[in-house]
Amino acid sequence: MKKWLFWLIVILAFVVEMRVVIPSGSHYCQNGFCGIYFWGAHEHDGVWHLALINNALTVWPNRFPTFAGAVLSGYNTLLDSILYVINLLTKIPVVTLYFKVTPLLWFGAMILVWKKFAARYSNNKWYLPAILFFVFFGNSFSYFFRLYHEGIIWGASGLLSMQSPQMLSNIQYALTLPLIGVMLILFRKDRVGWKEMLSLAILNFLLMGLKFYAGVIAVTMSGMYALTLIFQKQWKIGMIGGLLSVMGFVLATFVFYNPLKSLGGPSILLFKPMATVHPIIEEAGLFFAPSIANLRNNLYAAGGSWRLWLIEAATLGLFVFFNWGTRIIGVWAIKKKPFDVVLITGIITSLLMNILFIQRGEWWNTVQFLYYATFLSNIYAAEILANLVNQGWKMKLVALLIVCFTIPNALDTYRIFNSFPPHSYVSEAEIEALNELKSLPKGVVLALPINPIPGHEQQLPRPLYNMYDTAYVAAFSGQQTYLNDLVQLRLTGINYENRLAIIKTGECEVLSEIKYIYAAGDQGQLFPWQKCQNNSITEIYTNEQASIYRVMTDTPNQ
Repeated sequence: MKKWLFWLIVILAFVVEMRVVIPSGSHYCQNGFCGIYFWGAHEHDGVWHLALINNALTVWPNRFPTFAGAVLSGYNTLLDSILYVINLLTKIPVVTLYFKVTPLLWFGAMILVWKKFAARYSNNKWYLPAILFFVFFGNSFSYFFRLYHEGIIWGASGLLSMQSPQMLSNIQYALTLPLIGVMLILFRKDRVGWKEMLSLAILNFLLMGLKFYAGVIAVTMSGMYALTLIFQKQWKIGMIGGLLSVMGFVLATFVFYNPLKSLGGPSILLFKPMATVHPIIEEAGLFFAPSIANLRNNLYAAGGSWRLWLIEAATLGLFVFFNWGTRIIGVWAIKKKPFDVVLITGIITSLLMNILFIQRGEWWNTVQFLYYATFLSNIYAAEILANLVNQGWKMKLVALLIVCFTIPNALDTYRIFNSFPPHSYVSEAEIEALNELKSLPKGVVLALPINPIPGHEQQLPRPLYNMYDTAYVAAFSGQQTYLNDLVQLRLTGINYENRLAIIKTGECEVLSEIKYIYAAGDQGQLFPWQKCQNNSITEIYTNEQASIYRVMTDTPNQ
């Protein structure tokens, strides 16, 4: 393998992957709009993790940053806890640690781990560039939908499940991938001892702490690996090693997710087969076959038939084909060796968890299982690609076509995150107001808006408060808010409906539970607190973007 090809892939991967994350959380000015800018999912997910680090983890027990009085549980806070400690020790700003330092360290780890895996997996000199290509650029065929409906590929990268170039839009997911790579390296070892099995147990703990979905897949693969050892007559190491992996998984479950609290409550996962698959033929921007979807529904209502099974099988085939993209070629690399049994177990489990279950709160969120199915499939796709390159010019041409059919969505991802300005920002004036709020004595904040008033579509960037409800007030002030970020509340099973109703109807009783009101822009009109009697509300800070009020009530408030 020519070194230039390796470095070309590494450099291109670095440019694309870092563009997805590093600009977010930085200060920019565009047409007079100065402040902290956010791209893509970081305007919600990244801000949420800033709230965890700057707010939730500052007290014990950890509090829910956007629901006053609630304790944080049922959430993966391993990365946030690590960054919180690093911030305490080094004083490096949390926003720098999260959006800059972590991605850079991640990229180095990915190169080292997957280079090591390539050496363990194949003697083919082309396998290393092939696996790195798919790890960083593997993608779906969603651009075919855009080509068919609109005649362009732009905007296609967000139509289906998240793909390799977008990994760092979900930093916790991205961090699980080098750890999974280490796990696969251990699975490839010829001689296995207690050190390897203990390492697997630690990896199961870390993966569960970083991402629930990764933990489920990791413990499943570890269990299958233990079974393969038992079948190979390595009874002791297989049984005890498997038990250690399960213990690591269970320990992380209790440390990060507090399963005892969930006993007697609704399950986080609900059995609803094919619910996440059906949109492939139901949504106008995808394959869209409404007549087939209607026929399926009628067959369901009639009790089913062989035609229903045929429709569901075809729908699942479309779902897999378009989500896997060129990685579908990997099916020809599947073997019957113990490692392949473990790897296929991980892929199939990931796929089944996605197509059989929906998630409480946000039904579609089990798509995060699918991320691991497509990512693990990179291993086989890279093997086929490397084998093609190793043959004559006709096969090399086929390999080139595979590369060409893989990269369109990577170009689209780069285009989206390279756009300037992004959709949202927190203005300098708001940062000043939030810093003022941060300096005040601790107390619960009614942070408006709960239901944002839409901003003008043509004005970019738009203030984050005009986009949708997020945790940005808790993130930048360090104060716990009364009710914000309803998405996270739904995902963690917190019942917020009563509080939301109180705010929407303007009930004055909310003032007895808060200490401050933070109103951004024109959002203050959403709660008419001025009508409330027996309350003293004093404006203690204001600027052109935000106002802070101190609430005094007849009853002790927070």
